[in-house]
Amino acid sequence: MEETAAPALAPFQALGSAARTSRLAMARTKNLTQRIAGKAKQAVGEIIGDQDLHDEGREQAERGRDDLDKPSQVNDLKKFKQLT
Repeated sequence: MEETAAPALAPFQALGSAARTSRLAMARTKNLTQRIAGKAKQAVGEIIGDQDLHDEGREQAERGRDDLDKPSQVNDLKKFKQLT
């Protein structure tokens, strides 16, 4: 009986999936870090009375939140498989 090439590719497909998951996790971590840093700047600006720092922090926190709320990009082939 002849073996197909699919079993040999399975580990590489798993690595691709793990790498994609890792990139998404890193992006989420970066966005969360940006949001936390923005909130910290906002609080420090409010405490010391620096309106510019407060506004900068608010904008940074909003950018982090907006990036977190973006839908993740899904592979087109995966979208197709979900539809079938």
